[in-house]
Amino acid sequence: MRRVMSWAMATLATAGIVVAAAPTAAAAPGEPQFFGSCDVSLYTCQDGAKVSAPGPHDRCGTGPEHTKVCIRYDGDVVYVQDGSSDGRAVMAVIEQYTGKHWDNARLCRNPHGHGTWARCRFDWKESATKVVQGSVLLSTSLTRTETLWSFENN
Repeated sequence: MRRVMSWAMATLATAGIVVAAAPTAAAAPGEPQFFGSCDVSLYTCQDGAKVSAPGPHDRCGTGPEHTKVCIRYDGDVVYVQDGSSDGRAVMAVIEQYTGKHWDNARLCRNPHGHGTWARCRFDWKESATKVVQGSVLLSTSLTRTETLWSFENN
């Protein structure tokens, strides 16, 4: 059963600027280094594969700078579209909450430019609460991020 939550968690802002955490460990071999937090073990970062359009998905939302994010809940698939011609890359950010703490964030970057779609495949915990965010990469340590929705699938 999948449950989509419309409430925002008290610890999350609906819009804001996020500063990358200080690196604590090296990223996995082959993992992109587009954001400072990619060096932190609680982050999984991917450059999305360019696709012509999102495949099957359960929900889409639009964030800052016309960043569009679509999620396929049971396939652990994220699609992100760059809707702005400002030259900045966009990201989908999926944070996981299990119990009393955030335990992982997945960043899917679309480096392909204005009007394009990118797809990332992640492996997330089915029982965790996931928070979906749209984000614009301002620098390697700064993003403009907006929470779009939360969901659980169990």
